[in-house]
Amino acid sequence: MAGTSTATPKVAAVAALVIDQAKANGKHLNPSRVTARLQQRAIDLGKRGYDMCYGHGTVNAMSALTEK
Repeated sequence: MAGTSTATPKVAAVAALVIDQAKANGKHLNPSRVTARLQQRAIDLGKRGYDMCYGHGTVNAMSALTEK
């Protein structure tokens, strides 16, 4: 399985965990901050950086949930 049909529920789940973690720490992340965190901490695939085939890469739950 591959593609957006598989990626969408995974990304949605990690986004929900990121939002829940922020709330538990008394913080509020607006949608653009959640998106930025997921994109910046994704595992890059294909050409370095964003590309038409892989976008920003694959979601990295561990990295997204780790404070930096």
